[in-house]
Amino acid sequence: MTYCSRHKLHFLAVKVLTILSRPGDWPEARLSFPLAAPIALPDGPGGAGVEADPAGHRFFHDGPAGWTEAGPDLDASLISGEAGRGEHASFIGAFVGMAAFEVWPRPRLSPSPLSGSRAGALTGSRPAANCRPGVGGCVERVSGVIFDLPTMDRAGFGEALDVCVIGSGPAGLTLARRLAGRGARVALMEAGGFDFDEQSQDLYTGELLGQDYYPLDICRLRFFGGTSNHWGGQCRALDAGDFEPVAYHRFSGWPIGKADLDPYQPDADEVLELPSAAEAPNFPLEQKSARFDNIQFRFSPPVRFGPKYRAEVEASDRITFVTSANLVDLRLSEDQSRVLGAVFRSYAPGDPGVSVSARAYALCAGGIDNARLLLNFSSQAPEGVGNRHDLVGRFFNEHPHFTIGRALLSAPVPERLFYSPTPEFKRARQILTFGLRLEPSARSMPPLSTAVSRSVACDRPYLERLHEELRGRPPDCEGPALPEYLGLRGNVRVRIAQEQELNPDSRVTLGPTLDRFGLRQAQLDWRVGALDIHTMRTAITAFGEHLAEQDLGRVRIADWLLAEPAQLPAFGEDEVGGPHHMCTTRMAADPRQGVVDRNCRVHALDNLYVGGSSVFASGGHANPTYTIVQLALRLGDHISSQLGA
Repeated sequence: MTYCSRHKLHFLAVKVLTILSRPGDWPEARLSFPLAAPIALPDGPGGAGVEADPAGHRFFHDGPAGWTEAGPDLDASLISGEAGRGEHASFIGAFVGMAAFEVWPRPRLSPSPLSGSRAGALTGSRPAANCRPGVGGCVERVSGVIFDLPTMDRAGFGEALDVCVIGSGPAGLTLARRLAGRGARVALMEAGGFDFDEQSQDLYTGELLGQDYYPLDICRLRFFGGTSNHWGGQCRALDAGDFEPVAYHRFSGWPIGKADLDPYQPDADEVLELPSAAEAPNFPLEQKSARFDNIQFRFSPPVRFGPKYRAEVEASDRITFVTSANLVDLRLSEDQSRVLGAVFRSYAPGDPGVSVSARAYALCAGGIDNARLLLNFSSQAPEGVGNRHDLVGRFFNEHPHFTIGRALLSAPVPERLFYSPTPEFKRARQILTFGLRLEPSARSMPPLSTAVSRSVACDRPYLERLHEELRGRPPDCEGPALPEYLGLRGNVRVRIAQEQELNPDSRVTLGPTLDRFGLRQAQLDWRVGALDIHTMRTAITAFGEHLAEQDLGRVRIADWLLAEPAQLPAFGEDEVGGPHHMCTTRMAADPRQGVVDRNCRVHALDNLYVGGSSVFASGGHANPTYTIVQLALRLGDHISSQLGA
């Protein structure tokens, strides 16, 4: 059975369990899984197309009204109308490698999120009188300013703006909130709507040229909250060494250091709802080793930025939020030193677009589209905006995720232990940083069996533990019984997630296919280089030596890694990557080495900034969201100081 098929069965089983359990104290939740065909339900006592259960929860299913009343159980709108017929549900539910249990606070009355058939009826807002159906619908704010581009009155829009922020994912939304909190007047422009919609998502379609990888339209999400809508929640700040140049790693080194981001840790923790380091579960590395340290991760619930911050955006008198606003051009001054306007178009046929003028602009469209958009805007700069040195899109970086071997354990080892090389070992072996973890070999439905044992060990309700297992959360209980249930024995997988070599030929370019706005789609040529393979081989060999020395077991190296050259598994055969898209507009002091400077400003442009993981100078091996938020907070403070806000 394939990796993807196993997860599909897993989603289905968990959905059934969730329906049966109906825990009254859980937050409202959406649990999605792929549907091959619409599910036909009989008319229930709630009326045509409505089912009512004994507890009085009402679910919409394929009825003409187009509304869902969501109770504390699962959001059944995912099986409504078009959601069960096309790729919408398959995309949301079958994202490979993701357990799709998502806590999404939702209004009590909401449109079917995938049908796109009605304007929104949302808490604190009402359908606008002149509203036409569009991506995410359109709403007239009860207070504050929120628009849908196809229906808004564009006369005078964008006057007296300080900053135009493009994109409402973790980078864009954090930046907009920070700027507004500092008194700036912000336009927050979102290409999608409030929920997933196919016509928006299709614009993420692209072509793969290099190492086999996720299809580009399934590893990103294009609606309010961005890719946080399927984020797993794993967080870790970059280490001090991640910012420093390394002699054997060409192009390495940041123009800032860890000390520049550390002041933003408390605010980033608050944004992401993270426990303190003292509260986060941690397992000491009891076996003495000169090779490995045990590293700690913290886990967000995970935060879905759209649902969490929507009410704040709606209430803000400093943020003008616009949906269905697709950036199609940047208009530059004659000397190409400043952006004079950002042009946006909606999905409405023949829409001439609207130009937004602001004192500063921040592009926060993700690690692939930040580069794609800059390369597309060639009417005044033939090479693309910010691309005088042919660096936009280069250095595409991932965190390769592969099973690099198997371990036969003779003694129990904690499953959630992360092994990372010591600085001395890295220098001695000239390798990149990485994290190793052990997983059971048979995980066709991993959280189900694991949750059973851990619920006993932690004296916790089974479904509560299942909820955490699906999120990939480590146990947060202690006690003498715990090691018995957490200890891995027998034949287990050794998995690596690692830093990647900086390679200018690993890049995002433009393909020949045009999207609906006449912009060229992205081509991704991801390269896995010799230093990456050397790191994998060194990691598994050193781990085998460590187990043998401690009399804990033995290691068998994966055949594909022993081959020369290494035969990397294809997408669908292994996890492959984060997916984490980094470094395509990398930060550097020298414009011949990077696209933006230490303050995320595009070199040679006075008022254009870039937010998100595309500005990373290198990737380290920590998940990127925490650093994305730190950088966005820092960027907000910098722009505010420049504007005198």
